[in-house]
Amino acid sequence: MTNAVGAASLATAIERRLARWAQEGVAERLWARDGSLWSSAGKSPEEVAAWLGWLRLPETMLGRAGELERLARDVRNDGYTRAAVLGMGGSSLAPELFSRAFGDALGGPPPALAGLELRILDSTHPDAVRGFREWAESGRTIFCVSSKSGSTTEPNAFHATMSAHAPALDFIAITDPGSALAELARSQGFRAIVEGQPDVGGRYSALSVFGLVPAALHGVDLEALLQRAAVMAGACRRPAPENPGLRLGAAIGEAALIGRNKLTILTSPGLASLGDWIEQLVAESTGKAGVGIVPVVGEPIGEPSA
Repeated sequence: MTNAVGAASLATAIERRLARWAQEGVAERLWARDGSLWSSAGKSPEEVAAWLGWLRLPETMLGRAGELERLARDVRNDGYTRAAVLGMGGSSLAPELFSRAFGDALGGPPPALAGLELRILDSTHPDAVRGFREWAESGRTIFCVSSKSGSTTEPNAFHATMSAHAPALDFIAITDPGSALAELARSQGFRAIVEGQPDVGGRYSALSVFGLVPAALHGVDLEALLQRAAVMAGACRRPAPENPGLRLGAAIGEAALIGRNKLTILTSPGLASLGDWIEQLVAESTGKAGVGIVPVVGEPIGEPSA
């Protein structure tokens, strides 16, 4: 009985929150990049708005899909059979998701299959680095050095390790314009430098070049992926009660306010890596000032009352 009452109370709180957001025009203000929505963060609206470029990634990246797919095609035509991402956090979790969700069925030597086998190095443990280097050296591998700032210690260390055994043309830099990594890539003669959008934060970069360059190398259909994302983006422009993004946010947030701040993510086995990506997105985005929502990934399924 207690659980039923609690669920009803939560449902009521969610609907009230959505009604309030509809009155305040939250969806419309979000898409207008109104940084005052986060006034409690203690930052100016202009500073917050400067990081909202992820909102329009489905449409902006459709304009770059051809560029990224040409790069992937040129790499395949040059005989590469494997793609390696050297990155951490937001630069590695989306490629890991693409690699596992789409599977190695996409990867293989051209022209029999469209994509390259894709793996990600995001651990500094010596055994992990050693094993990754052995895998990379056992085939022809293109390395994506992925760092938004271009100064992240781990990707730079990975590059130093791998470049001792591979020429500069085996490397692609994925970074923001004018970064230290971009300058390094120019001076050493990397195969390509793919620049990202400065107004997109690392953990929101799945549909930016940080996620899509590895996806393209793996053989993912970027146009289809982005078109599907655009459909959901369109749905998330609706007023609050009919907006799936705001409804999900209201449910998670209102549950946290009454003490249910553990978000258990259950997926089918083929989408297990989606949970890992959501985990960082939620934990890093909400874990501020001593409060937040704790994502739980890989937990056995229990009774709903648990």
